[in-house]
Amino acid sequence: MPTALLIAASIVALRPSHGADAAAVVASAKPSIVAIGTFSRLQNPQFRFAGSGFVAGNGRQIVTSAHVLPILDPARNEVLAIAIPLGQQSRVYEARPQTINRDADLAVLESSGPAMPALAIAGVDEAQEGNEVLLLGFPIGGALGLFPAVHRGIIAAITPMISPASTSSALKASQLTVMRGDPITLLQLDATTFPGNSGGPVIDTGTGRVVGVVNLGLAKGNRESAIQYPSGISYAIPVRYLLPLLPLR
Repeated sequence: MPTALLIAASIVALRPSHGADAAAVVASAKPSIVAIGTFSRLQNPQFRFAGSGFVAGNGRQIVTSAHVLPILDPARNEVLAIAIPLGQQSRVYEARPQTINRDADLAVLESSGPAMPALAIAGVDEAQEGNEVLLLGFPIGGALGLFPAVHRGIIAAITPMISPASTSSALKASQLTVMRGDPITLLQLDATTFPGNSGGPVIDTGTGRVVGVVNLGLAKGNRESAIQYPSGISYAIPVRYLLPLLPLR
């Protein structure tokens, strides 16, 4: 075989298979994905879905978005709960808020259930523009059943946490203040998410570590519009804001 062909063959053999990497990451991560919601024996269904979450820390810490946490109804004896998917069934455990950072839209809950496999959390600066990522959670909530689904994309940009404006003149004074100060940054993702994905992990395909927490999807209109016409642009909170909320590892 000519030398040039030998070199080309070596390059092909050494090139990693991203499909295989992604499948392995998903298989490893799925046992750590949980649903966040409320539980009451007085309602049907007894568990009501609110958002996604994942296991971290010592295996009993559950990470999610702060905006996912539901308002409990004392008249129904509702409690905050997590549901662990088990095929057609799910196991539900009461949970309580441990630490919440509403500025960064992050919450860490403590589950009353047994310890579960915890996802590895990336370092502060591991999230890089262009990296391929996987998003796991429950799109459209309980409508599709509690089966963790995967979305794939890349980190398209790292941007300050402000609402997009159509023109510079439409920027509010509060937004300009945030931009001039030390704003919380977001991971802008070239990936589609749906209502229900909030609180789920964003995992770097190459390392298998969590680099962010799904925060929102860019959409025009109401919740139904987001389901029917997803924009393909989503946002996540980088783990640099999560690390101080977790117990020492």
